[in-house]
Amino acid sequence: DLSVVKYISHHILVMYLGQVVEKCSSRELFREKLHPYTKALLSAVPVPDIHMKKQRILLQGELTSPIDPKPG
Repeated sequence: DLSVVKYISHHILVMYLGQVVEKCSSRELFREKLHPYTKALLSAVPVPDIHMKKQRILLQGELTSPIDPKPG
């Protein structure tokens, strides 16, 4: 749960299919996310305010093969 990790870690490393896609301080990750997978992960963090509408990012397309991943 990234909402908990934010408070117990100084640095966060985001991995996708066994590859590091982002590595930065926890503050920086929540302020300026770059990779689409990171954006999708952060959009899944629950918000305690029931009146706040949060848009969930759903990843589109097929999952890349972990055996033979496409570049990028």
